[in-house]
Amino acid sequence: MTTVDDIRAKLGNTPAAALHHINTGECPYCGSADLYWDVVELQEESAYQAVTCHQCDRAWDNIYRFVGMITQDSDPVYVPGYREPKCYR
Repeated sequence: MTTVDDIRAKLGNTPAAALHHINTGECPYCGSADLYWDVVELQEESAYQAVTCHQCDRAWDNIYRFVGMITQDSDPVYVPGYREPKCYR
């Protein structure tokens, strides 16, 4: 299992470290995949989701931000001021 210390040692305290948790679905503290994902709560331009690890009993909030949308028949449409990441171009 990968722990948050392992991730931070490799990636530092960066957006990449947070993305590791999001992309793997593992607890950023103990590396367990036994997580409880609560409902997503919307607040203004952001959304929050409480997550709890059943293995180590640690909890945190994932924070999401609406930056645009993609429909089945259109190119991405982004909110004003948002710059599309280079990796998606």
